[in-house]
Amino acid sequence: MTNQWLHGQGLISIRGQWMKAHGYAWHPGPDDVASDEELAAHRARIMIADIQSLVDAYHVWLKDKTVLERIDDWVEITTPYLDRHNDYIQIYARWDDGGVLLTDDGYTLEDLRDGGCKLDSPKRQALLMQTLNGFGVQLSGDRIEVHATPENFALRKHDLVQAMLAVPMVASMFYDLTSPQV
Repeated sequence: MTNQWLHGQGLISIRGQWMKAHGYAWHPGPDDVASDEELAAHRARIMIADIQSLVDAYHVWLKDKTVLERIDDWVEITTPYLDRHNDYIQIYARWDDGGVLLTDDGYTLEDLRDGGCKLDSPKRQALLMQTLNGFGVQLSGDRIEVHATPENFALRKHDLVQAMLAVPMVASMFYDLTSPQV
């Protein structure tokens, strides 16, 4: 390989840095000087590759930490995400009308009520519905639910988990307000 070819590939500009970093003696020649633009472009390529490998590792972690268990007609999905008690968030899935019904089985609202949070005032109901609507999920009785297709399952599962995390955060505002009827 010639310096001209290496330079054309964008590699000559980083050769000196690599050699220095790995303990090799290196004496730059006239073709070994990289412009600021070349160095910036190289750093951007390396940074994207590094971050992509971190994203890939996150996908592996998420898959490894998600546990499925069949319970009657449902599949319990234990996620690696933690609720306000540091318990793993669990959702339930089953086939329904050609798609998948995902639900928290009432856990989120029951947990709030058990903790003393009342959701019976119109303002609190409106805040709850606004939060749920923001994630595209619905309330069915006390259950937070969403319907998914095989094509949008990942997004809809994510929306349900996000809603389950957000509702207690919104409800925590109720404890800070001075008016008992808010």
